[in-house]
Amino acid sequence: MGSKSENPRKVSNGQTDIVSFDLEENFATSTTCHGVAHIFETKGSRRSMWFGITLVSTIACLVQCCIIVYDASLYPTRVNIKVKYNTQSLFPSVTLCNTNLIASIDNTREELKYAMLLYRHYYAKNQITHQELQSAENYFNRVYGKNFSLEEYVARYRFKAEDMIVSCQWGEEPCGSANFSQVITDYGTCYTFNSGQKGYPLLYQTISGSSHGLRLAINVQQYVYPTLPLSFLTPDAGIRLSVHHYNEIANMGSRGVFVPPGMHGYIAITDTHVLSNLGPPWGECGQKNLQYFRYYSRSACRREFEANLAAQQCNCSYQQATVNTENKKTLNSFCPYPCQQTEYPIILSYAGIATNAIIDSSSHNGKLANLLDSVKNDPSKYPNYTSEAFIRENLIYLDVYFRELITSTTTESKATGYAQVLSDVGGQLGLFIGASIITLCEIITYLCDRCERKKREKREMRIHRQSQMIRDIMQVGVEKKDLQTETKPNKNNDFVFNTSEDGQETSSTNPNV
Repeated sequence: MGSKSENPRKVSNGQTDIVSFDLEENFATSTTCHGVAHIFETKGSRRSMWFGITLVSTIACLVQCCIIVYDASLYPTRVNIKVKYNTQSLFPSVTLCNTNLIASIDNTREELKYAMLLYRHYYAKNQITHQELQSAENYFNRVYGKNFSLEEYVARYRFKAEDMIVSCQWGEEPCGSANFSQVITDYGTCYTFNSGQKGYPLLYQTISGSSHGLRLAINVQQYVYPTLPLSFLTPDAGIRLSVHHYNEIANMGSRGVFVPPGMHGYIAITDTHVLSNLGPPWGECGQKNLQYFRYYSRSACRREFEANLAAQQCNCSYQQATVNTENKKTLNSFCPYPCQQTEYPIILSYAGIATNAIIDSSSHNGKLANLLDSVKNDPSKYPNYTSEAFIRENLIYLDVYFRELITSTTTESKATGYAQVLSDVGGQLGLFIGASIITLCEIITYLCDRCERKKREKREMRIHRQSQMIRDIMQVGVEKKDLQTETKPNKNNDFVFNTSEDGQETSSTNPNV
């Protein structure tokens, strides 16, 4: 096949021929791309057959490559799940809130009414009329002055941890209200166990099961709930509980679970679930630097956004701000899901409390015995007191524990990367037309040679035209000279010299001599 590259191709310019090599045939017979050589080496129907095969294969290759590139442009992802068994697991933070915001201790009925109105407006995000809001603000400004703070008021009349926590046990060790840190949530003042804050070291559970986790006895103090119509209060009695990672704030409104009084609640944590997501363009996770929170979480971002929005719109500050629909859309786009997140899926189950057994064992729990005696001796707190009724209406037993000490990691990864796209496209090129990177280099070389040949032909054509023009000019000059040098015989009949067309001198004599 190499000899075919020497076949000349003549380009006529009217005077001479410019010889160049047939680059197309040379490329076709020497390229590594399959099928093209058969078109030039065969003739007749076989050439048509190979042309059709090559054309169909090329079209199929282009279609497949377009599909691969289009799929890659959608930035697909895959999810990998890995399960690891641990010898110990970081225990989550457990946040407890009483279902009622404030106790009615030392409060008048009128004051409680206005306090609950403000709570519904600012914390619970329930709609109240402008007249109700104005009446509540006027009342507290008149009683407490212009510097009244709802947050301080709620903190003053909150349910205190030392009154709520009747007994506490972490594994085999006793604990108490001192192991709980105070936090403000959308349910008012709450208390968090294992918060990871300064002075509260993080705890690990080393053995699975309810007897090795957190065990609590809680007094919801239903006997000091405000006596107001349900239009001002929640109809619930008990606690609301949230299990979360220590670097996230408790989202009681959307992730809290209720435990009613008179029940033993079992919160079984199935595993430590770690989520690892991708950012744009493959995913939608992200992270922002927060001003008031050390760690980023979507709940913390939303709370900070609401606080800043309140400061901008009404020059006021409170923990939870009411946002309208438009602001909620902005909030959702402003606070993306974190790329790294730890969750604690739970299974909640209940059992009834054996009141007689608790009464019999109260002598071994000094705090419980003192509680029962104090309520029994104060009829104003609990009229018609009986120990059984008090336990059913106020006490909650709670176990929070790991069911298994395992960590499941869900990782979102790129399903198609640049290397994968290159590999897939290369596979299609090799399958259909046998092309490769070498073939691409051959095509580039062919195109460069073709451009060089075009330039050379133009250059040679220009030189040929210039040479022809010079010859034409010289020919015209010679003809003019011949006309000027033609002479007649002189009077002495001497020789006369003429110049021939080829420039040589010839002599002649007068015939009369």
